[in-house]
Amino acid sequence: MTENCNTCESKERSELFKIGEHRIVKCGECNLVYIENPMTPQQAKNHYEVEYYTGENGVASTSCYGSGEDFRIKEANRRIAGISGAKSLLDVGCGMGFFIKAANERGINAKGIDLSQNAVDYGRSQGLDLTQGDLLNMNGLESQSFDVITFWASLEHLYKPRETLKKAYELLAPNGIIIVETGDVDSYLSRLTKNKWRLLQPDHNFYFSSKTLDDVLGRVGFDVFKTENDGFVESIVTQFGLRNFVLNQFSKGSSISKRKSSSLKEIINTSAGKLQLGDVMIKHARK
Repeated sequence: MTENCNTCESKERSELFKIGEHRIVKCGECNLVYIENPMTPQQAKNHYEVEYYTGENGVASTSCYGSGEDFRIKEANRRIAGISGAKSLLDVGCGMGFFIKAANERGINAKGIDLSQNAVDYGRSQGLDLTQGDLLNMNGLESQSFDVITFWASLEHLYKPRETLKKAYELLAPNGIIIVETGDVDSYLSRLTKNKWRLLQPDHNFYFSSKTLDDVLGRVGFDVFKTENDGFVESIVTQFGLRNFVLNQFSKGSSISKRKSSSLKEIINTSAGKLQLGDVMIKHARK
């Protein structure tokens, strides 16, 4: 049971709705939305192992995450292109390491951390520098040793996001950049779908809005200088129950059709993002 708000430590909260047995509440002081009774760390770890399940010959078809590798590599390359001058990078919640792979190919010395041993094992089999564990409990990382630290859809899974962001701040070099991608609980799509929002999941412990994410980043010491909007295509596909169908069809396509599909998805998301229609935000902040 979560006793205090992770951002402001207030005990005041009000219930918004439930996801099964989990209560989603809103802090009465800073408005952070979070799960009052999250899964235990062991339950969460077991959940991630299933999500990143791997078979003998690589990623099994039961893993939606793995079967979308082509989409994710395309997305990773687009994101890396927006990071200039970085020589070292740490990706927290790296999954199977697709972003690490894209960074390495652009000459960046990139490392990754993830809770899932299956995901880390897969990335290591591809020659990537991945470590299984929780950033808060990891030793051996030198302070001020990274130019960029990224949290791609991982901050919401943590039990102590403010403390983890503080450690990231210490690991960043002077003027280093942190990039955080997470769902926007105050987005149009979230407000429209309410308790049916696609990102209301039992393994998501926190639901940030643009204001509450700016708040926690500012309290740690970061200066937010850019906010992007994303996730429109993923939201529409998932809300209509088409995610598995789309991924399965994509995996059967030719390399040419995959490139065309990835490019179309990127164009739609970019256009929708300009209109603030996505339900995902990406924050860029400087130390």
